[in-house]
Amino acid sequence: TTTTKTTQKNEIVCCCLGDAVTDFIVMMDDTDHLSSSLSNLGGCEVVDSREDFEAMMTKETSDVKETKFGGSAANVARGIGNLTTQYNKDQNVDLKVFFAGTIADDAEGNAYLKDLEKNRVRAEKNATVRVLSSASESSAKCLSFVNKTNGQRTMRTYLGASKCKPDVDKVLEVFKRRKEEEEKSASATTRLLHCEGYALYDPKFLTSLITKAKNLYETDGTKVLVSIDLASFEVVRNSRETLLTLLERNPGVVDVLFCNEDEAKALVEIIPELFLEEQQQTTRKNDENNNEGEEIEAMVARTIAKKINGTCVVTQGKRGCRCYSADDDEEKEEEEKEVHHVPAPALKTVVDTTGAGDTFTAGFLFSYLLSTTTKTKITKRNKEEKNDILLKAARLGCEAASKMCAAVGCELDDHQWEEILIRAAQ
Repeated sequence: TTTTKTTQKNEIVCCCLGDAVTDFIVMMDDTDHLSSSLSNLGGCEVVDSREDFEAMMTKETSDVKETKFGGSAANVARGIGNLTTQYNKDQNVDLKVFFAGTIADDAEGNAYLKDLEKNRVRAEKNATVRVLSSASESSAKCLSFVNKTNGQRTMRTYLGASKCKPDVDKVLEVFKRRKEEEEKSASATTRLLHCEGYALYDPKFLTSLITKAKNLYETDGTKVLVSIDLASFEVVRNSRETLLTLLERNPGVVDVLFCNEDEAKALVEIIPELFLEEQQQTTRKNDENNNEGEEIEAMVARTIAKKINGTCVVTQGKRGCRCYSADDDEEKEEEEKEVHHVPAPALKTVVDTTGAGDTFTAGFLFSYLLSTTTKTKITKRNKEEKNDILLKAARLGCEAASKMCAAVGCELDDHQWEEILIRAAQ
């Protein structure tokens, strides 16, 4: 008799929490009336009422060039889903991607879920996705004004149904182990909860979700990594207490933190005490060695990584990113590690930066998840392994973001996703 050897797959479960937002894209020139009438160019502001948003839509409707399915966390989920499909053509990985959020029971909400499914993302009604039946709320919408000259986008968002959050226990159900799964367990498992920064506006919900996710380890041995993308500088400026709780008062709750250069500056602005010691040490070293001042992004990456005892990535647009992973025994080392800089691929023309940051996060997390399908996270690896994991993830993130900047809206085809993987591996 012959026995058939079953090949076990590395199992990865990733759930992305955020607002299910449909984007209405408006292209504008520097000289357009939009440039003079919009405040906080490059940021994202919330429109409080459905009536105000609809009035804004009516005013700008002739300028709407395209409608896309957006939402920061959903963009990340779509990116991971598409990268997984291309990667799995010849690899042995079982990576399941879920979206968690809330929609209204309307045409836009249902179309949104169909688009997620098309992009290899699981989004089941009354499971990770809450459905509101009230006619008073619509699914979330966003007017995205894109500068034709530099691709910068300015967003005005009506949250609608997304103001009501999904059920915490139903979201976490995707991570829970079952006895039958344990008996035929994969060779390695990794679970990640990714939260978009807009969730910081509901600190009670976010804290409950993250705490319960971490507590799964106590109840059934399921370890869940947590990543957060800070989303916008307005979010940072309005979330001081929640950020202090997550980054300093409860170290180890967040494993990976993403922010861009504007959000990094906002962190230093609203929580200066978090960076004071690091800034003093850096200034002293620069004086001793006659060095120029360190980039604020590098300082933020190192400081936050140390605070959370994890990884911090600061994106820098066309300059690439800065990234740092802290060590448990870092204080014992004589020389401090460098903050890595990974340059972005050069682009002749930037068409639209919408979704570029989310696509970077998708690329980074995809690579990071593939590298952590063992029982130890990055901080438990040796120095060479950690550097390799970090640099590979950052390179894939930069490649993905660059590709997205050359496209209108937040959508790439299968060939483009495959190209991202090929280029990042070179």
